[in-house]
Order: sequence, then C-alpha cells, then structure tokens
Amino acid sequence: MRRSLGLAAAIALALGFAGVLHARSRKVKAGPVAGIWACMAHGGQNGPVPFTLHLHESGATVEGWVSSSLGDADITTAAFKHSRLKIHIDTDQGNYLIVGKLRHGKLSGSWSHGNEKGSWTGHRAAASSQGQ
Repeated sequence: MRRSLGLAAAIALALGFAGVLHARSRKVKAGPVAGIWACMAHGGQNGPVPFTLHLHESGATVEGWVSSSLGDADITTAAFKHSRLKIHIDTDQGNYLIVGKLRHGKLSGSWSHGNEKGSWTGHRAAASSQGQ
C-alpha cells in the first residue's frame, strides 16, 4: 500500500513537472495591436489632442488604458477582429467609443464622446519610450 501511494505521488509529480515544462516552452505571441501607440485625435472642441493607447491582447480581447493631457482611463471593453479595433471607455464625464483599422502598421479611425465626434490616427511608439 505504501509503495502504491509513493508510486502515485511520483507519477503525479512527474505529470505536474511535465505540465510546467510544456507551459514554459509555449511562447506568448504578442497580437498585432499589443503595445504602446502614440495617437492624435482630431475634430474635438479642444483641437487636436494627443493620447497614448497602452494595449494588451489575448486572442480577440484587448485590455489596457488610455492616457492624455485630460487624464488616464482604463479601457472598459475592447476587441480586435479582422484588422478592426473597437474600444469602449466609460468615465464619469461620459462614454467614449474609439473605432479604428490597422493598415500597414498604423491605426486610424473615428471616435465619439456624447455629441462630439472626430477622427484619430496612431502609430507605434518608439521602443525607448515604452518604459521597458
């Protein structure tokens, strides 16, 4: 009985160790929009407004936050499918919708906040400014 218990423990340990090795051997692949994007919003009452998207991807799901001179806000929901990015940001000042398309390594699209609407563009921020 003791020998069977020891054998069962050894098998469980071996399987657990194999699982850890397998998980480590799989490399996490960054998605096409993952990273830091330097962007510019046009069309609002404040004129052109620079902002930065900080994006993380897991499949079609996108998470992160946006920062600008107006402040920082977490992304409420976002998705990236078929080269299209859709971001919802809910704040105390109202809800934002940012929609864009990835073309040739650049993002561009439209934004809305209440009755305000406009366009925006973005490009990957330089590696040195990503704080890595």
